[in-house]
Amino acid sequence: MQSMRNESKRNAGTFGLVLFITGAAFTIVSAVLLATGNASWLNVATGVCVTIVGFSSYSSGRKERRQQELENDDREARERETGYDSGVPEL
Repeated sequence: MQSMRNESKRNAGTFGLVLFITGAAFTIVSAVLLATGNASWLNVATGVCVTIVGFSSYSSGRKERRQQELENDDREARERETGYDSGVPEL
């Protein structure tokens, strides 16, 4: 159960990066269209909000990924200390 939740958070980080890039592009295009009179401030505000949500999700996913790597490193260190992964074949 914990593994599924961690995987979900890591996937949220990847989705957040896509959302961040999409929101940034939408904001830039909306700003250009606003300058030419073909868009409203609502378009720019939407792009900014999407960018913020994407960045937040991406940051959360990176944090979860780093936490998982630290836990894996700790587990591997404990296994090395106990000789679990010493390369000695089991009988």
